[in-house]
Amino acid sequence: MVAKWFRIIKGTEADLENLLDQAKYTKPMNFHIYIVQPALSKANAPNDILLLLGNVQHYLSTVGNIELKVYSSQ
Repeated sequence: MVAKWFRIIKGTEADLENLLDQAKYTKPMNFHIYIVQPALSKANAPNDILLLLGNVQHYLSTVGNIELKVYSSQ
């Protein structure tokens, strides 16, 4: 089996639908979402931002089995 990687750095819902049409439900697809936010301090992140990111992570993993990674400053 040959693995192909597709990346959407900036895209639309139509781009995702196009990938789904190409897969035709026969090829396994794993989705990962990366949030890069250098202005967010890991040490001093506000509680409301942490709550939002936690809810987003929970929703993505529960509904779509999608991995979320957040990159921030120290």
